[in-house]
Amino acid sequence: MTTSTTLRPSSMPPSALEQFNSSTGGQAVDMRGVGRTLLAWVMVGVGIRIGIWLVWRIQTVLLHPDRLGMPLLPIRAEDLVMTIPSGKIVLPVAAITVVHYLVMIMLLAMVGKIAITLITQGSALVRKSDSERLPLSP
Repeated sequence: MTTSTTLRPSSMPPSALEQFNSSTGGQAVDMRGVGRTLLAWVMVGVGIRIGIWLVWRIQTVLLHPDRLGMPLLPIRAEDLVMTIPSGKIVLPVAAITVVHYLVMIMLLAMVGKIAITLITQGSALVRKSDSERLPLSP
């Protein structure tokens, strides 16, 4: 009496379903780790890019103040006159420049904080994903 077995010689490749059912197959991919690492590197990259833009913008403000590009530029000298019941108050034209610089300083400070936060959080995620991937051996 002959019995048939499902064993194959080692020279034959496994079928498609047997590759997935075998317990000795390749390692499973940790998609959370991959996603966390990708997000971490994107955060670090965006933070560095914002930091470079910030340095360029500060350099532009310091060396070329005539090209501030702020929305307050269309203000005319007539717009600086305030009429109150007791008379008129005329603000100096230099007040526009002072307001430009104050708004620019506030905006650059906010962008700097965002860049620092992105780089810090991204590097913390990179360190966390690296420590999870590489087990510490004594």
